[in-house]
Amino acid sequence: MLNKLNDSRWLQDLQRFMENFETPPALELEYFHPMQLPVVITEAHVKMRSVEDYSVLSLLILRLYDAGIRTPEAIQSISGMSLETVESYIKKEKLFLEHIDANGELTELGRLTLEANQGLEGRQAKSHQHYNSVIRVHIDPLTASLIPQYLEWELGDNITPNEEAGDFVLPRASAPNDEDFLEALNTRLVTEINERMDEHVYCDTVKNGNILDSVLKLHPIRIFYRWGYLAKFQGMRYPMIVYTGKRSVTNVNADSVAKGVKTTFVAMPIALSEYDRAYLAQNGISFEKVLTRKDDCFEELHAVVKDRTLTMPPREQSEEPAEGSLADDGQKGGGCP
Repeated sequence: MLNKLNDSRWLQDLQRFMENFETPPALELEYFHPMQLPVVITEAHVKMRSVEDYSVLSLLILRLYDAGIRTPEAIQSISGMSLETVESYIKKEKLFLEHIDANGELTELGRLTLEANQGLEGRQAKSHQHYNSVIRVHIDPLTASLIPQYLEWELGDNITPNEEAGDFVLPRASAPNDEDFLEALNTRLVTEINERMDEHVYCDTVKNGNILDSVLKLHPIRIFYRWGYLAKFQGMRYPMIVYTGKRSVTNVNADSVAKGVKTTFVAMPIALSEYDRAYLAQNGISFEKVLTRKDDCFEELHAVVKDRTLTMPPREQSEEPAEGSLADDGQKGGGCP
């Protein structure tokens, strides 16, 4: 199928993709092909961590627990509080603040709270606490990968691909409600995020790494289609899904300050397979802040495109490059923390 796409934008986004490399890559880029790709809007039920003002009496009880003094009667005799007050504070520490577990041991939050209040006598005590929240994330259903937030696209009404506009890829027919897809999200992806939280924060697939404690559940809401690219260097095992977006300028200099430049357009893959990451590294090619995932996450994508004819943009341009890129009209923007 021929893509009804502005060739200058196609070429411009390829140039942006190549700007990820300081020198020309040692491997030939076999294709950089525009494609309408599915995205699943997903509610992430998460546990957040906050720091709140804390009662001095609660802090005293926590310190006594840490010292091994854990019965209400013993705490009463030391603190001078009534037994009812002591029992009330202990209940709050266990059930609401989650500083003490069911076995009477301090939790990680309890330890963090003690550490946060060391040497702060005479100042307002602080408590590390948990609360549940819901955030929305974008997920690629072909690889069950989180899309970095700076590559997200604002929602549109394109719940199906436009067959007249160009090539497209369909996920599982019933996604986002397919049982295998739900299993991939709520078993594999949730576990991966929680075990590799720092990496996900670094790659901008989740925000607020300092207060996002864990992901509890992922609940798909709806699917829509957006433009992106499939790209592959010679010798890679799997194609890359590449999206355009706006990223915060990290290398601030006098020129960028004078021009008021705060963001820059980029074209980046959303993830790499373990095999391809290692293979590219052996050939001097690397991508900064791109997550690495198990090879089998990319098998479905490989299966649906392996027989496609995927191309590079024509080098002759019939018009001047347009500002932005093929995805700019719906781009959310944002940037890296």
